Order: sequence, then structure tokens, then C-alpha cells
Amino acid sequence: MKKQLLITLTTFTALAVTSQNVNKSLVNGKIKMIETFKSFSSSEPINKQNTAAKSNKKMSVAPYPRIGGSTNVIGVQSTEGRALTYNAAVNTLGMVIRKQAGWTIPVGDNSGTIAYAYSTNLGLTWDSTIVIANASKLMRHPGGTIYNPSGNTNPANAYAVASGPWHPGASWQGNYFASKQLSFPGNNTNGSSLFVDNLNLGVTPGQKKQDFTRTDMQATTDGKVHVLGGLFGDINGTTALAQAFRGVMLNTGTFNAGSFTWTLDSLKPSFKSTTSGNKHSYSSFNQSWSEDGQIGYVVFNGVDINAPVNSSMNTYQPYVYKTVNGGASWSRHAPLFDFTTIPAIADRTYPTWSGLVKPFISLDEGSSATVDANGDLHFFASLISSGSNHIDSLTATYEIDYVNTQNYLVDFKTTSTGWCAFVIDSLQSAALTSTTSAWGLGYDARMQISRTTNGQKIVYSWADSDPAVTTTPHANELPNIFMKGYDVVTNQFTSTKDMTSTKMGPNYNSFWHLTSPIIINTSPSNWAVPTIYTSSDDGSLANANPVSYYYMDDNTFTSSDFSLAPVVGSCPAITTSIKKNETNIEAFVLYPNPALNSATIDVNLHYASKMDISIINSVGQTVYSNSILGNAGSNKLNVDLSSLSSGLYFYQVKIENGKAITKKFAVEK
Repeated sequence: MKKQLLITLTTFTALAVTSQNVNKSLVNGKIKMIETFKSFSSSEPINKQNTAAKSNKKMSVAPYPRIGGSTNVIGVQSTEGRALTYNAAVNTLGMVIRKQAGWTIPVGDNSGTIAYAYSTNLGLTWDSTIVIANASKLMRHPGGTIYNPSGNTNPANAYAVASGPWHPGASWQGNYFASKQLSFPGNNTNGSSLFVDNLNLGVTPGQKKQDFTRTDMQATTDGKVHVLGGLFGDINGTTALAQAFRGVMLNTGTFNAGSFTWTLDSLKPSFKSTTSGNKHSYSSFNQSWSEDGQIGYVVFNGVDINAPVNSSMNTYQPYVYKTVNGGASWSRHAPLFDFTTIPAIADRTYPTWSGLVKPFISLDEGSSATVDANGDLHFFASLISSGSNHIDSLTATYEIDYVNTQNYLVDFKTTSTGWCAFVIDSLQSAALTSTTSAWGLGYDARMQISRTTNGQKIVYSWADSDPAVTTTPHANELPNIFMKGYDVVTNQFTSTKDMTSTKMGPNYNSFWHLTSPIIINTSPSNWAVPTIYTSSDDGSLANANPVSYYYMDDNTFTSSDFSLAPVVGSCPAITTSIKKNETNIEAFVLYPNPALNSATIDVNLHYASKMDISIINSVGQTVYSNSILGNAGSNKLNVDLSSLSSGLYFYQVKIENGKAITKKFAVEK
């Protein structure tokens, strides 16, 4: 969770400023300072946050399936771990969780035991299994994903993967990496595990000091799992100077005979500092990869050390590294980009008191990233206006009053030469604080972004409260979940949907929601966004008491929903090969040919897409059919031919919205 403290600095009376849009002015604009430092306690990373009243909402009455629970809510306080995920190749949902109350583990039991809940029927029923347990190491804040070996379609052959930080009882000391093959039913035995002790790195050759390795875990079809850890001088530091954030460690797990071999790389951005030495950067970060694992992005946010002083770039903005070769090398994307050249951004930004327009791209309400079908990054963050150009006041921003100033939710999208942007919506409420929320933990908008496996549809989600029903005006006390969709191919949007306002259980009670990074394509024209929300078991909302997680399968979109043009000044429509599905197939082959009782169909795609695969006999009857979501590159499908008699057959591949291509093969018995 990435919400930071806003401290009232001063109020400028009779202050009138005008942006590059001459019709835009702000009178009596209040200035506040954003605190980008995030302190980590041994029980929870507590973010300094804006003031809001306590919620009067208590226990959820949930008609939705309970997928599991935890001894407390701490495991899902952050959205960074992307704990909930969906894997289309095995049609399996999964969520990494700390074990639930009352669950006794035979060996190594404590409150930090990490479990994995999973479903193979789109969330109707759930099972769970222990992934990693250790009696002396208290594991916390898990990130997780599902890894599926190449060509596999059986969920029982897929793996739950998890990672995160641990401590021995006080003060963070290391990280854990774990994986376990899914079994039916689940069991209480440990999977494959690796513990890294930052105080004794010699026992884990090849590992280096890093902290909180949980951010944006993602499995790719090249046999890799990616997760980020933070590089800090002292993760237990209580000031920014002591904590000394300096970058990320890129952890790459390579699948090898049932377990993962973890290798490391690092990225260290260069940011400006205040006169007291504090870096002008958030200590939060994101990553995302293309489905085939070749294109990847790592996103920091801060003031570039090379930003000219009297320029619109002298502000907080994305600082992005990109790879196009699976992480073998990385380079900066569009350094020192002027975001005021994007009309949709400039038109929503107020200038500083000196007249300089500086968009402040904020992580205060969360942030999230994904890669679309074209290999472009979509970075979901919020937009506010910078209020100062002084080196010690670059975190000064205009206070949100929800009338003249708004907190805009924006998709910042990379282009071949820089950036464009889509304004998605704006918030009606501000985050709760760790001291005033009913949970005793800070709660922000939990901004998350999801995509289809092929990257052609994107969905944005966030939590927001209706000011008409909250005790404190514009406080995110009674959150509902909002979503909006985007079609990459048509450049069309859906309207914003309040997904929970009429639903018993999550209505005004959608706390600690998570969405899967991958959307379910339930049919060619329908999509569901896997979502969970968290409920206090005893209704107390006490963060130390047990909670349950409930799965929502009805947050859906249809093709007809994608009918709205983006706001003026947003990214233009682009013409790409993703519209020409008939040319998507690079090659496909069935082997062995002739075949006996089984064969493999290997389809090589230029980019991810839905595929319909059929086998037809010599009189035109379809004797086998299957639909799968193919990834860019090789897609292998094993086909059972044991029921077929000897003779001539045809195998056919049809790409979504494209032409079918047919070849022949023989069965000989």
C-alpha cells in the first residue's frame, strides 16, 4: 500500500494561478506536502497517511464463496504482491495467504505459515495447501502467482509460487522464496523453499541483501517467474535517511525439475535530494512483463537528478527501465519527458505560484502496471498539481478540494518516443490513516490494473467511498469497488462501473480488495475480473483479529461495453498487427506425423490470442476441438488420438476474428 502523509504547510489567500489552459485558474489554493517515506514495522509497513474518520461499517454478510482466511488482515494490506491471480492455460485461480485461524500445521507452525488457496472451476469451490512453514521465521506480506510448465493443461501439474519478507520476532531480517505443485486435495507438507538471511548471506550462495521481495510477482511462458525486492540501507530505519532506499533487486526464478533457481540483477535510479539529503523519490515501485517474458518494465517514481530546475520535468514522474530481450539488458525509456505536452495532462494541472506548470504523478492512492498486446507499458497512478519549484519543496502539491482540484486516476502509456495518457476517472474520497481508520491500518484507493492474457483488453480498478454516506466528508470509510475497461485494439473505453453498490456483502464494505493481473475471457465476448474483498470475522475491524476472503465472480464486461471514446487529449488510436489475426500464425505443425495414439500440435504466434483448434475426419466431421488462450511464441497442445481409427485427418487452427488454416495428417495403428 502506498499512501503517504499530506501535511498542511500553509494557505495562500487570494492566490490566483493560471495554467497553460488560459481558462483554468485556482483561487485560494492550499498547499500540502507529500511524505514519500514509508516506514516498515516488524508487523506491518505503516504508511503515513491523510486524516479521515473511522468507518461505522462492521461485518460483511457475504453471499460470495469464502476462499479462505488469515489470522489477521496484515497479509493483504498491500496490493504490491498481487496475491490473487488467474492462469488461463490451466483455467485456475489462486491466492497466496497467511494461514487461517485454527489451522494447525504438523511441522514449523506459526502465524506466518504461507498457504495457497486455489480453484479449478472459476471460483465456485476452493481448496488450499501449505506452501512454506518454519517454526523460527515469521513470514509476512506474501506475493504470489501460478507457474504453468510449457504445454501443460492439467492444473495438478501447475505450481503455486510465493515470496516475501520474514523476521525472527522483531526487525526484518530476510526473504523467503517457495513453490509447490498443486495437489488435489491440498495438504500440509512444505514445498520447495529458500530462506535468505540478510545477516548471514554466506549460507545462500548467489543471494544478496534485499528486502520485501514481494512486488508484482509474474510468471511468463519462457519458464520464468519475476518478482522485485527493494534495496535499502536499513529496512528497519525509522527515517528516510536511515532507510536509504536506492533501487530494486530483480529476482528471476527459472523452473528446473519441479523447483526454481533464483538469479539476481539490480536497477538503481538517480534522483535529486533535498538539502538535508532525503531522496526525492517514492520507495515504492512496480514491474510488468509481456506474456512471453521478452518485454519488461520496471517503474520508479521521483525527480530525475538531471531534470532542469526551471522546467516542467522538475517534478515527480515515472522513471522507467525497459528490456526487450528478457532482462539480458535494460535501458531508460524516454528520460526527462515533458508530460505537459500531453493535452489531457496539461489541461488538468495547475501551475505553481511562479506560473510553472508541473504535473505531479503520485503514488499516494496506489499504483500498478501492465504490458499490452503491442508491448507498451500502462502505468496506473494518480495526477495532482505541483505547487513549488524549490529543491526542498518539490513534494508540495495543491490540496484536493473535490471542486476545483481533483485527484485524477490516469493510465500513463508508453509510446515509441515517449508517453501519452488516458484520464480514467477521479476520486471522491481520500485515504484513511493508520491511526484513525477503524482497522488501525492505512487504507487507500488500492489502484490496480489487469489485462487479458493476450493484452487486448485492460481493466482498471480502485476503491472509493460516496461522500453522501460517509461520516467524514470525502473520507474512504465505506469503500465500493469501481472498474473501467479499455480495448487496446479499438481504442474504446467502457463507462466506470460501481461493481459493489447493489451487492449484499461488499456494498460499502469492499475493504482490502485485490484483483487478478489477468482477466478471465469467459467467452469470446465476455470478460470477468477475478476479485476478492476482505471481511472482519468478528465484525470488529481490528487488524489483529481473523479475517476471511470472499471471491467475486460477477465483476464482468461484455464487448458492447467498450463503446466510449477516450477523453480529449488522450492517446490516439494506433493501427497495429493485432487487428490482422489471420497473419498472427507464424507457423504450426502436428507431430509425430503419422501419429499413433497421441500427437502434439505446436502453434507459433506473433502475439497472444485466443485459438480454436480442431481435428476433422475425411468426411468433414469434427472429432476433436479445444479453445485455448495462446501466448506469443510456441504453444504446444497434447491431443489424445486413441479413439481414432487409421486414416487421413485434418488439423485446423483458427485465431480469434481470423481465418482458419488447415493441414492434413495421418493416423496409423
